Amino acid sequence: MLRIFKFSASLLNPLFPVAQRFAWVCCSANAVTYAVSNGSGTVGSDIDAVRTTVGDGGDGDDDYLIEDADFLDQNIDILSECSGLTAERDNLRSTVQPSNGVGPFQPKYKSKVFLKSYTLAPFVNESELLRNLVDMGVDLSQLEVKSNVADFLIKLDWQTQAKTYIRFLVRHGIPINELGSYITRNPWIFQQDIEDLQVRINYLESKNFSKEAIARIILKARYWLNSSVKTIDSRLGWLQKAYSLTGDEVRLVVTKQPKIIAFGIGYLQVIEFSFKEEMGFSRAQIKQLLLKDPKLFITDKRFLVATFDYVHNSLGFSHEEILKWPRVLRERKSRIQERHEFLRKIGRAQYDPMKPNFVSLNALMNDRDRDFCFTVAKVPVSVYNEFLKTL
Repeated sequence: MLRIFKFSASLLNPLFPVAQRFAWVCCSANAVTYAVSNGSGTVGSDIDAVRTTVGDGGDGDDDYLIEDADFLDQNIDILSECSGLTAERDNLRSTVQPSNGVGPFQPKYKSKVFLKSYTLAPFVNESELLRNLVDMGVDLSQLEVKSNVADFLIKLDWQTQAKTYIRFLVRHGIPINELGSYITRNPWIFQQDIEDLQVRINYLESKNFSKEAIARIILKARYWLNSSVKTIDSRLGWLQKAYSLTGDEVRLVVTKQPKIIAFGIGYLQVIEFSFKEEMGFSRAQIKQLLLKDPKLFITDKRFLVATFDYVHNSLGFSHEEILKWPRVLRERKSRIQERHEFLRKIGRAQYDPMKPNFVSLNALMNDRDRDFCFTVAKVPVSVYNEFLKTL
């Protein structure tokens, strides 16, 4: 090997003296490293061997050789350390990677004591619970920004704790494809006592709610199961008494809009006052609004008042006509106004039921612009779209 380096150096000598010197240094370094790593001979004798072998070429560059040998004498400790580190690195690589170069995944952290992190991502590989939640469709990016959720989730055991809650939800009518969405919206279900959850289900069954109604209540009002039986019972009792509802009517309202109980009594009283004092509905009419569209009672009051004012005072629809289509109060005022202005422009803004070409509230708030233009305006939807650009 030394003779090969000698031959290479002699070829480079006429044109590249610096390259020749570099080759000698590399040759010397390899010789010293080999001697140190194999434990054979002494450093001094190996350096002398290098001097003799390379010097046999008679190139007249002995000064370079002596200088390089001195450099090696001064830095032999560093070379020895590098040789040891290289061997250690090679041994480590051989134990981690198989012969084909593709090794199994090695988790960075093996400890069960989780470190602090701003996300749940570092814990997914170690947590069976988090992996299964991801498989079910749970959005961990939403959970990690919710208060204290990440802390208690990574401490839950999938086999002995979380599975019990999953089975409970499925047993009470939650579809498997909805589990991910439900847990994303209500991860605090895992903090409830499983016996308390069963008591809350038993309460609904005692009030003659059907299994389908119970499943709908759990899905639509995600925090229902987090509320105590005492709280739910007091709110249902107030609702029945305040609006003189029968048992069937209470079940109808709650099944249609389960969130009406979660909003609390205070907001329902605010909406009732607004319907009565600001919009002029009678008590009997307010009950009809509740039975037909209970979602009105969890809608922003300012939104309701603005839409009512435009429909009743600007377009001239009476309270009785609004009661036929109470959903109009949840429509955006701007959307109704755009359609009214378009009908007025083409001469079809006729809201008197006693005259021809009457336009009802139901027709005015048709969901799709295409259907509105076809059935009410009698024009292509492109004409309506061009009109909207002028507003």
